[in-house]
Amino acid sequence: MTHPGPPIDPSGKPYRRLVQQHYSHDPWKQTVCCILLNRTRRCVLDRIRHRLFRAFPNPAAMAAADPERIARIIRSLGFQNRRASALIRFSAEYAEWDRAGRPGDAEGLRDLYAVGDYAVDSWAIFVDKRRDVVPTDLKLMWWLAERA
Repeated sequence: MTHPGPPIDPSGKPYRRLVQQHYSHDPWKQTVCCILLNRTRRCVLDRIRHRLFRAFPNPAAMAAADPERIARIIRSLGFQNRRASALIRFSAEYAEWDRAGRPGDAEGLRDLYAVGDYAVDSWAIFVDKRRDVVPTDLKLMWWLAERA
């Protein structure tokens, strides 16, 4: 099977790192990025992620956030009201799951609101450091193939 090339930034140059690598030390932020990358290009996420995490640095802060404030920050991503509600619900569930000791780790993450295969595979690869993952996302396939 051939694998795609590296992800490309708006200038046409390959990104040096996937966004998940920036947050492998903070799994909640990594998962928020994965949720926001659904139907969004990386370059658009890059423009808002630092501002979002300055305003809401942890799950508790985001779970307690005013959805309109989140929506203003993420407006450029589209679907901002739906995404803001999803981030608040996800963050509240994540905080509970984290307090419970993250039962199931990557697979347990799947039970949280707004979490799909991309976020679960990213967690397994970048947080759990697993290389036996078989992702469906082309960028995750490329990343694993480069390290095989």
